[in-house]
Amino acid sequence: MRILIAGIGNIFMRDDGCGSFLAEALEGKVEADVQDFGTGGISLVDELEKYDVIIILDIADINEDIKVFEVNDINEDDIVQTVLSMSFGGSHGLGIEDILTILKSKGSKVKIILLTCKPKILNPGIGLSDECLKNAFLAIDELEKILKQFNVKVDRNEIKEALISRIRRIR
Repeated sequence: MRILIAGIGNIFMRDDGCGSFLAEALEGKVEADVQDFGTGGISLVDELEKYDVIIILDIADINEDIKVFEVNDINEDDIVQTVLSMSFGGSHGLGIEDILTILKSKGSKVKIILLTCKPKILNPGIGLSDECLKNAFLAIDELEKILKQFNVKVDRNEIKEALISRIRRIR
């Protein structure tokens, strides 16, 4: 089973970089492919189709500190909205929702799990707010549970240390 952990985010917009920072901390520390896709785009679609399971790390406007979503069904309205997004926004401005809709509309059977963190600061700057860093730690704990379902072991303390080290280097 091929598993991809995909970090999404803009590291130059503070907490928006959470998924990217998490991906960097995970690299070489889990028995799965890990990639930082930055702000994404249409080029992601072909890469993502190579996997059986994709776990996407990103921020989201949620009430909880972290939240897990499983992407199962995409309806026709989602597809229409994606086409409009591509028409008016250009292919470089595709959001993660658009990419997931394209994958599903192509008949992809990949299992997609979104692991999201609540951001605090979305202003220009580099590094995570203390609140988002706390949420990133919670996300690492949750990721361990998710990966356990696929018999992938995680040393969450090693990953947390790598994340702290990275954030300290840029502060």
